[in-house]
Amino acid sequence: MKTYSYLARLLLALCAFVCFHSPPARAADAVPTVTTDREDYPPYSVVWITGAGFQSDETVSNQVVQVAGPAAGTAYEPWEVVADTNGGFETSWFVFTDDLANTTLQLTSTGESSGLSAQATFTDGTTPLPLRSDSTTCIFGGSSSQTIDATFGSSISTLAFTATTTYDFFSPPLGSSQALTGGNRLEQHSG
Repeated sequence: MKTYSYLARLLLALCAFVCFHSPPARAADAVPTVTTDREDYPPYSVVWITGAGFQSDETVSNQVVQVAGPAAGTAYEPWEVVADTNGGFETSWFVFTDDLANTTLQLTSTGESSGLSAQATFTDGTTPLPLRSDSTTCIFGGSSSQTIDATFGSSISTLAFTATTTYDFFSPPLGSSQALTGGNRLEQHSG
């Protein structure tokens, strides 16, 4: 009986030693993440960024690097944001030029005190739009121009720009079983 009692006390002491000398689990022990609201962005659009799993109230440095495209390896100006009490943050990055079209960009977010890091990849790709018909006969056509004037700023710096884009559009040719009705609706007719 004494051997059993001695063994139980020894195990209890060993468990207490291990429990008090092990570092406590922290929220920052979780794997941090960073995500963007979309996978692809056109020029002059805003990338909305969400991070999680960093330390509470930690300053997180963010940087975007072009990983594929005409200027692969180019690192753009980093910026900082402070994580909330749960280790999360929200921030944004502006796709500031059409020179980024057809590029792949990688965002890296790094906690300055913890060293925790997360990455997200997004593109500034172009989407070919099937706007022009191969036929010389079009039901309608024309062009549309859009001008964007925007100013972004803070107490540190201001960015202002104007951009104009023009799109040409033409309808596909209508087959013999199709007709336009009601101005702009396309209806199928049985032939």
